[in-house]
Amino acid sequence: MAESLIWSEEELKKFYDYFYQSREMTDTDFFCLASRRKYLTEEEKADIKMGDTVMLCKTVLKDYNWPKFLSKIKQADAMAEFVLDSNDNYIPKKCFVMYMNVNHTNVTKAIKEFKETMAGWDADTMTLLEYGNTEKRKNLCRQYKSASEGLLKAFQNPKNGEDDWIDIDCDLDGCDEFQKELRANACLLALKGLLYSSPTFDAFSYILPKVIITHGGFHILVSKRHISMTNEEMSKTTSKKEMGKKAITPEKLRKAIMELVGEENSKEVIINPNKMVPIPGTIQGGYRVRMLG
Repeated sequence: MAESLIWSEEELKKFYDYFYQSREMTDTDFFCLASRRKYLTEEEKADIKMGDTVMLCKTVLKDYNWPKFLSKIKQADAMAEFVLDSNDNYIPKKCFVMYMNVNHTNVTKAIKEFKETMAGWDADTMTLLEYGNTEKRKNLCRQYKSASEGLLKAFQNPKNGEDDWIDIDCDLDGCDEFQKELRANACLLALKGLLYSSPTFDAFSYILPKVIITHGGFHILVSKRHISMTNEEMSKTTSKKEMGKKAITPEKLRKAIMELVGEENSKEVIINPNKMVPIPGTIQGGYRVRMLG
């Protein structure tokens, strides 16, 4: 049996409790396995036929429940032993990563997207009945057979999320583990300084930024609510004209982090549009993913 993709249940629970405990009735959460071609050796790449990133074991979490979540993670860990490539070869478990949407998915938005997808299939069906087309018939049958994938894709889509968190993804170049953690902590401290510090924030300490250190760098997660509170507090002592210059925005935070990381040490620093992060407590390309902050 290959090595488990879970290295710390304690670390995993710390992440799960922080981001997923508070939710509305219409919220749900999403995680999946992904096989990453870049974690294969050159010899393995010649034998294993797969895309650069293949999403598998897509899972919708219906409510907050730590034992059930851990069970689903362990099921995905076991599944990674038995995934085939396009030539029916087993994909090495070492190239799998567990990802999770950092924002809750809104069920209403996800179902709306899926219904729109199905409406497109219905239109194709009517065209098929009118004109007939063998190839179109094959494609349509494949779509209907994989209807569950369409639904899961809608739950995965970040556009259907509640958009509570911004993910600033820092991809580093040539940094050893000490340098990576040093830069991650420096960014975390700088963000806590940029986000307005006031006694009135004590009750909201749970929304302070977090850093997830990964194989290639780190993800900095910042609450949009915290940004709004910062700007609201700032506006009490700042003129409207000055607020235009001083107001905190996601792009200002990204640029501040870019300066701290240093261009010579980064491949890129971006606001991650898909808002999926490697899960702390799991393994990513042989690396133990963990959370700071």
